[in-house]
Amino acid sequence: MILQWVTTMTHRARIAPVLALLLAAAPSTAQPRPVALSAVEHALGASPLHMVAGHGRLTAGVTRDGDLAVLTWPSPSCCDQLTHLSSNALDARTRPRTGVREGFGVALGVVVETASATRVEWLHDPARWRPVAGYADERSLQPRVTYTRVDGGLTITLDDAVLPSPDVLQRRVRYVRSSDAAGMAIRGVALMVHANLGLTQNVIPRLPFGDVLADSRNDFGVVRDSALGAFIHFRPADRAPINDIPALVGAPTLAVDHFGPLDALLRRDGDLTADANTLAAALDTTFTRGVYAVVGSEPRADAFHAGREGDDFCDELGRMVDNVLALRTSGIALPIDPGLATGFRCPDAVRPSRVAAARGWTRSTPSAWSLADTNALAGNPVAAYLNDSAMRVPFASSGMGGEARVLIAFGATAAEARGAYTTASGLMPDEVIRRDSAEWTRRAGSLVVPEHLPETIPMEDRARIARAARRAMLHVLNGTDAATGMVVASIARQAPYGLDWPRDGAFFDDAFDIGGLPGNTTRRLDWALPLARENPLGQSAINPLTDPRPPIDPRTGTRQYPEAAWEMNYYNNGEMGGFYRFEIDNTALMVWTASTHLAFLSNEERMTTAARWWPRIRRSADLLADWRDAETGLHALANEDDNAAFSATLHGGTTVFASLEAAARVARLMGETTVAARWERRASELRDALVRRFYDPTMQRFVNDVSGAAASNPGSSALGATAWMVWPASMFPVSDPRVARQMRGDMERVLASLRGDPGTEGGAYLTKTMLSAAVFVARGGDPTLRPLVEEALVRMARDVITEDTQVMGEVFITLRDADGGVTARENRVSIPHLWEATLFYLTTMALSEPTRFDFDRRALPAAMTPPPGTVPLPEPVVDAGMVAMDAAVVADAGAAMDAAVAPAASDDGCGCAVPGRAGGMRGGMALGALGLWVAVRRRRGADVRVKR
Repeated sequence: MILQWVTTMTHRARIAPVLALLLAAAPSTAQPRPVALSAVEHALGASPLHMVAGHGRLTAGVTRDGDLAVLTWPSPSCCDQLTHLSSNALDARTRPRTGVREGFGVALGVVVETASATRVEWLHDPARWRPVAGYADERSLQPRVTYTRVDGGLTITLDDAVLPSPDVLQRRVRYVRSSDAAGMAIRGVALMVHANLGLTQNVIPRLPFGDVLADSRNDFGVVRDSALGAFIHFRPADRAPINDIPALVGAPTLAVDHFGPLDALLRRDGDLTADANTLAAALDTTFTRGVYAVVGSEPRADAFHAGREGDDFCDELGRMVDNVLALRTSGIALPIDPGLATGFRCPDAVRPSRVAAARGWTRSTPSAWSLADTNALAGNPVAAYLNDSAMRVPFASSGMGGEARVLIAFGATAAEARGAYTTASGLMPDEVIRRDSAEWTRRAGSLVVPEHLPETIPMEDRARIARAARRAMLHVLNGTDAATGMVVASIARQAPYGLDWPRDGAFFDDAFDIGGLPGNTTRRLDWALPLARENPLGQSAINPLTDPRPPIDPRTGTRQYPEAAWEMNYYNNGEMGGFYRFEIDNTALMVWTASTHLAFLSNEERMTTAARWWPRIRRSADLLADWRDAETGLHALANEDDNAAFSATLHGGTTVFASLEAAARVARLMGETTVAARWERRASELRDALVRRFYDPTMQRFVNDVSGAAASNPGSSALGATAWMVWPASMFPVSDPRVARQMRGDMERVLASLRGDPGTEGGAYLTKTMLSAAVFVARGGDPTLRPLVEEALVRMARDVITEDTQVMGEVFITLRDADGGVTARENRVSIPHLWEATLFYLTTMALSEPTRFDFDRRALPAAMTPPPGTVPLPEPVVDAGMVAMDAAVVADAGAAMDAAVAPAASDDGCGCAVPGRAGGMRGGMALGALGLWVAVRRRRGADVRVKR
């Protein structure tokens, strides 16, 4: 969903540079080659996450080989506290660790001593270890990796668990030495721990990537606390925060006292143990609140080192730019000078060596990684700017095995982090794991899972589907913010999906309701409903640097973003994430979910909640009813599904219809029959207008084809929008033959992608169509479609969702051999992707528990929408399949669409877009920001200055 931001940014010349390099990926005979569906990865890097842990505050993302690649606190949303960057090379997923540079994230290794040598063997090293990843059980999220040593002699098990309170991650490591010759040759084993934290509180409205791609300026200091036997990493909130666009793109200025007493310590040689202990004890009186993380171990480390990073992050960022530039040789049409991409590179002034020189630091503080890798930790207790730390930890050995654990504790002050660490260290490792498991039982013990899948699905596949469905909802719960109830699209940071999209959230809400967890929906909506705009925003009230020019409000004839609408997405603190200011489907689905959720509450709670929410539902439903094109009867032009250009297509129309019918039911519940009748009449008119505009009687299908930038957004193409006509919109009865024909045609295209038919490259959001088809069949639609739905469900669970941890990406790619035969499917883009997972879960529930999809029909008054043809329509002006566009805004957005019917670039239903022909929009959200960064930096230069 991110890359489409590019089209908005490019209407301002200062934004365009690198982003346009990613606009279209034409097929190439070279291998590897860019794949349109995974353009986000080609731009922003491959998400390496394979497992997750956490309960809505401290949240961990773990790779297949056991590294920490994401560690967010105090929410799954914001912020990631690691320095970590995956490769965006075309072959990133064939590289060890997706091309992640050594020294990023949190890595574990063992120091193995034999008669001939002592060496560090990192557990993520495929030349040394064979990892097998999974979760400890099927009812919780406790990552477990078991490693077998290539040279024999050792087996190691890593178990991760997160305390529900306080915020502590435990990484328990156990080894068993074999009794064979290889095991007997090992004289000693110790644990090596390396942590590269990038502490930050960067919440940047409109450009949500401050906790990843600004890592060249995240972090602050680290000090060893001898009394605690641990490191304290810290970043005070008031030290050069990056929380708006000027701070992000401007040249950082560091005050003379920016680092406080750290400056003096780093200008000295010799033993600083006593000074470090003094500083550690005084952190909360020396610095303000912010992010504090204690990293320690049990047993305590017998060697340690705090270091200053080298240029690794800046070098990797430069390689990302190189890879973007290299796309020009892979069949990509370049509309601008690719040399402009060089502006992405770190300026020399922000590199750690330059900062150290500017501050007068003379103390030698080599990176902890460089010393840990050679088992030569030097005992330095303090470092500043961009830091890392390492510890060598002796195992508590017993017989042929041993055990140790690493604890990482967070707090807003040093005292809070130290207290959390002390609490966890006072618990036995098994007790931490037990409390983690108990919290999962509390949160998900009542989750309804698909236990009544059709017996026409083989038993083995039914078990696999049910397992994946349960895990899907556990992953969604992992991405649910404990404080607010908001749900992120993914905890991944490549691309930056740690935001709540109202559109996605409507489906999360429905999954919670259907899954027997309606309290989660109530909490999220209590947070999200008040976020709607109170007043309209005219052109003078928007941010001219990023915000596109508003659409024409049909009520006033002026350009403005309307009141009672939601922003593109939100951080956990309610700040806007993206800068599409009126996506009509976002607002429509918010009204729909708030209305239908009431059906899942008890009678008393339903009326209480309806009374509380009714003013907001009414205000937004009125907006949607009035946002009408008087010439066509369609909804007036607005953003749809994260597309830059303003349009009026089936995608927005189906959601507006669904919202008006759902809101009308609530109006009748509240006794507001006149209001309900007005919304129902408008819904009827809109339905008829959509049929007239988009149904082609010759083709006997609905046509929603567009061209230009939106054509590359699978969510704006045929499948996603036509699926929503069936559900959640229920625009037609299931007996309507047009619906059966549409569903059959759409499902055949879904199956072509899942089977890997020639000409297909994979898929994105195929579960949108699968879900609607499942609801259609469950409600009595054409029964001959059931085998298609069941086959699609089996193939998705067996071939796409990972067998060991049941994760999905936003897209999957079909891998083939030299003869074109299918060898595997590979998940890509922001793994684990929670909306994809939710759509899969809902599909399984539609087949297993179909009555749960009709609660709103049974518990709320019926909508009395006038039948087709009873509300007069304006005279027709456009044929089926034509797309209405605001020409002025389209030119502004750089995303012109043709008015004529044209084939969509992709027919896979999706919630994302990418300009040109290259796949998934959410990647462009960050890329648009990067383009801004490039242009401004090139114009102004960049320097880290010391303010005297």
